[in-house]
Amino acid sequence: MTHGFDEAEYAALVRAFPPRPIRDEAQLNDTEGRIEELLSLEVRTDAEEEFLDLLANLVHEWEREHTPIPPVGGVEVVRFLLEQRGLPDLALTRVFGSRSIVSEVLAGKRGLQAKHIQKLADFFGVSPACFFPIAPETEVA
Repeated sequence: MTHGFDEAEYAALVRAFPPRPIRDEAQLNDTEGRIEELLSLEVRTDAEEEFLDLLANLVHEWEREHTPIPPVGGVEVVRFLLEQRGLPDLALTRVFGSRSIVSEVLAGKRGLQAKHIQKLADFFGVSPACFFPIAPETEVA
């Protein structure tokens, strides 16, 4: 038994919304609805937090199996980071050395080089791995 954890409250949450592996969109929507209800509470008990964690894991498992994430190229990541930080393209001049190279890279006419990737990682404060596309998962027999 965990200190401050109310087993009876947790059991009541489970009885009210029995957690099960998500098999279809309807179950997904129901589970997300229950998650939203829990998230809307101003203060959650330990039992509610545990139940929320369980439901979030069920949704995560569904999404992992049913929601493909396409590979994203380095240039798309650069554009995203610029947008998120509210920076103009020209902020990258010191990374690439000239305005024309910035334009060519962002237009897809020139690829990212290793020296650019490290400078971009330093500039944005992220891992250099962010600028390499993730290879699609392959099934192992």
